[in-house]
Amino acid sequence: MFWVESRYASQLGAHVRNFKRTGPNNWTFSCPICGDSKKKPWKARGNVFKLEQELLFHCFRCGVSKRFGNFLKDLAPHLHQEMQLELLAEEGRPTSRADDYVPPVMKTYDQVFSVLDTIQDAWSLVDTHPVRQLMTRRKLQQIELYYTEHFWAWVNTIVPGKYVGPEKDEARLVIPFRLGSGQIIGVQGRALNGSGMKYATAAFTDEPMIWGQDRPAYQPTIVFEGPIDASFIRGALATAGGDMTTLLERWKWFMKPEEYILAYDNEPRSDATVKKMLKAAKKGYRICVWPTALKEKDVNDMILAGNDPADIRDMIIRNSYTGSAAEMQITWWKK
Repeated sequence: MFWVESRYASQLGAHVRNFKRTGPNNWTFSCPICGDSKKKPWKARGNVFKLEQELLFHCFRCGVSKRFGNFLKDLAPHLHQEMQLELLAEEGRPTSRADDYVPPVMKTYDQVFSVLDTIQDAWSLVDTHPVRQLMTRRKLQQIELYYTEHFWAWVNTIVPGKYVGPEKDEARLVIPFRLGSGQIIGVQGRALNGSGMKYATAAFTDEPMIWGQDRPAYQPTIVFEGPIDASFIRGALATAGGDMTTLLERWKWFMKPEEYILAYDNEPRSDATVKKMLKAAKKGYRICVWPTALKEKDVNDMILAGNDPADIRDMIIRNSYTGSAAEMQITWWKK
């Protein structure tokens, strides 16, 4: 029964927006029931996933849950009829526990979704707002951003006691990190002033903090140190700082090291950056070693300098190396 449903789930792309297969038994797309959404057409919170030996549908925006067969019947009756005929031919009339399925409550995820509603969508702020002016200056686009004037207090409503140090709260841009299904696993807050901590990361689950899992995938997969840089590059992923290789190797969709290109900041004088690059090269990852003539520190700066995102992606691929070749290039590159 499951493999038949799975084949028809893979055909949903002709009937929904932003369709993407995010795992062996998981598909995401813009929910056709609630629209998902007019203001942000890139949203994809409809989710088809496997539970035991059948597929289920759930929308993380409107909350509708159904067995996949019932969802397909409403969306594309002709496909549903074809699927029913195949199911009957395979094993007789399919059995069901219930017409509609209510997924088990995942407290952390549910809390985070509701808490996001308590802060502002940064794209909805007026153009004269300082945050929107920052977004315009940095030429940010196609990245999910929220805004809160009280970042530390807001995080503590999700994970009590997460932050106890700062005596004075502060406003920050909030960047959600999502699984391929749309479920939020944490956030990163970007400072808007001269805070000593430019980026503050708050993980809400044990999942590795990898940004971009809910984006369409493209090969080769380029991984950056931060979401803002990754947002400009097609299919790119990002970590929230830390050791990129450690986070990737904890990820359930991790492939072979050579199938990733790690693009660290262009900091040839930084001993810490050089050390991380050499460590990753020894582990078998492809490493981007930026051209020595390149002046900009990161992708966002390259965009501000007038470079096209597609050209930046091509430059990263052309200047990526593995093994001893990567180690040699890094040694020549560092200053």
